[in-house]
Amino acid sequence: MELLVCGDLHLKPGGEAHPIEGIPIADGIDFALVVGDLTHRDGPDDVALAREFVEYVTDAVPLLYVPGNHDHMPMPERVVDGINDAAVAHETAFETGDFSVVGWGCTQRSLEPPLDVRDFEPLDPTTKPPSERRYAADAAADQLLEACAAVIIEEQPASTVATELGLTREEQARFKTGVETVAARYDTLEGVLTDAEHALLATHLSPYNTSFDRHHSVGDRDAALEVLHTGSIAIQLAIQSHDVFTAVSGHTHAQGYDVGTGPAGQPHLVNLGFRGVAEFTLRPDDGAFSYTTVDIPF
Repeated sequence: MELLVCGDLHLKPGGEAHPIEGIPIADGIDFALVVGDLTHRDGPDDVALAREFVEYVTDAVPLLYVPGNHDHMPMPERVVDGINDAAVAHETAFETGDFSVVGWGCTQRSLEPPLDVRDFEPLDPTTKPPSERRYAADAAADQLLEACAAVIIEEQPASTVATELGLTREEQARFKTGVETVAARYDTLEGVLTDAEHALLATHLSPYNTSFDRHHSVGDRDAALEVLHTGSIAIQLAIQSHDVFTAVSGHTHAQGYDVGTGPAGQPHLVNLGFRGVAEFTLRPDDGAFSYTTVDIPF
């Protein structure tokens, strides 16, 4: 199966030029996938520009559209309305014949994480000297992910896990509330992934604790944020516990590739970065996986 994936294009009407027709759709592509933030905003002009993009692509191949936080639900529904071979991929699974495409996007602009390591003194990497913060952030992410897995996957009591983390009573309450939110999101993903085989998981948020889920808004903010992992714990847990062959995401504007862990092997985790476009070859039956980035004229 050959597909074209686009992420974080952030098209802006009336601003810089976006020659959409300059995005090549090669012969042999079976379908296209947008992993969110097709436009920078969600006003009427943005919807019109997004429709122009979708119509251009669907003249050649079908398209699935995962909502981002800049173009969150229900905007994508307005974009694809009435366009043949275009569909919103949010909390839904699509069968391609070779694998399942599972989409999970955004329903709001703000994406504050339900669990922030800075809220727990034993885990907070920003209290460390600058030279130690990146290592501390990785270690804290490992601990937080393991703690969430213990509660959500292994069904251990949140109070027991929080105590093992060395959290204060106030921190334990915050941890319990955050884990409940993560668990609700995980349950939603599990409901879509349970019957999926060799899934291509397409999300806007990146999986937590990857090489490409670092904080991406540093310049005008506290530089200490740069070390923090900001991806979705629910997505990472879903990948680790279900038959996911490939997970493609966006949001952080950080290009990267990781090899994950899962019950069916080692899933491929990809983020194409800001205005990333790539052609993918996926054949789960024989393990074939490759992607090649595509230059675009903006």
